[in-house]
Amino acid sequence: MSKDNVELVREQIGDVDLAAVLRDDEAWAARLSKIEPHFMDDFEFVVVVPGEPVTGKGFDEFRARFLDWIEPWETYQPNIEQILDLEDRVVVFGRDRGRVKGTDRDIEGPKGLVLYHFDAGWVTRVEYYFDRDEGLRAAGLNP
Repeated sequence: MSKDNVELVREQIGDVDLAAVLRDDEAWAARLSKIEPHFMDDFEFVVVVPGEPVTGKGFDEFRARFLDWIEPWETYQPNIEQILDLEDRVVVFGRDRGRVKGTDRDIEGPKGLVLYHFDAGWVTRVEYYFDRDEGLRAAGLNP
């Protein structure tokens, strides 16, 4: 089952401009139709940033929160560097890239980590860490 989990994560992240997909109702619906069947209806997500973490449940809230997040971005591309299979969890090492509105060049974000939690093949929780070391500790991979 864990190999299926890794493939689902690859598909969920995809090779897309997340800003464009989130802003376009048809593109969002098409993307959602592919990944939603693999997520619990009330899956949780947590975005761990300095200060107060952003939390929510389900895809409606996910889209609303991430639309707020990408508001200043013209483009926003998640990039996978490596995926680590931990059976009931999948760790994604990545570094996002994007272009802020009104600028003419892309910038890279910090080296981050996304931690997917699975139960019986369903995604139950997704945690986004902008501090990779913090994410490694959360995954139990760094003392």
